[in-house]
Amino acid sequence: SARATLLALESFVSIAAPSFYALVGEQAAKLANKKLERYAEEVTKVVEGEVDQKLSLQRHAAKLEAARAAVEGSEAELARKLAATNAKLEKYMDYAKKARGVVDRHVAHAKQ
Repeated sequence: SARATLLALESFVSIAAPSFYALVGEQAAKLANKKLERYAEEVTKVVEGEVDQKLSLQRHAAKLEAARAAVEGSEAELARKLAATNAKLEKYMDYAKKARGVVDRHVAHAKQ
């Protein structure tokens, strides 16, 4: 009788198990798909955030590079202007020295 019960239980399990596992498998597949969808959404959000941040940093870097180039251009222009001004100043100083020499000679000549 115990043996008959065991055989009956085994036959029930062997008949019911495939459909039970199919049902459980289907539910597990649905849960797995839902989790995978949520995971994919989260990954997409993270990736989009990273991409947005990278693009923002690239735009900021481009602005900084443009500003640096403008400053360097301005500094180069100021350096050229300073060099030109210094050259003019040197010419004026030479002219002033020569003019002073001429005035000194005239004064010396006038004293004689």
